[in-house]
Amino acid sequence: MSFGLYVHGLVVLPVKLFAATEEHHHRLREIHPVDGGRIRHKRVCEFEGGDRESPYEDVGRGYALSPGEQAVAA
Repeated sequence: MSFGLYVHGLVVLPVKLFAATEEHHHRLREIHPVDGGRIRHKRVCEFEGGDRESPYEDVGRGYALSPGEQAVAA
């Protein structure tokens, strides 16, 4: 927090500045409302299928050009 004065002509106003951000210790999680279980997202290739999760090193970024056609961002 910081204190100061705002001067405009003959008018002087006291000013108190506060930080724009704060550290929050509570994280929001996605949950299943029916039973309270956490919702998890897995990195699974849609073509390989199964439950084998892909490591972060094997995950890239891209965007769809048209149905079935994609451009990979380098």
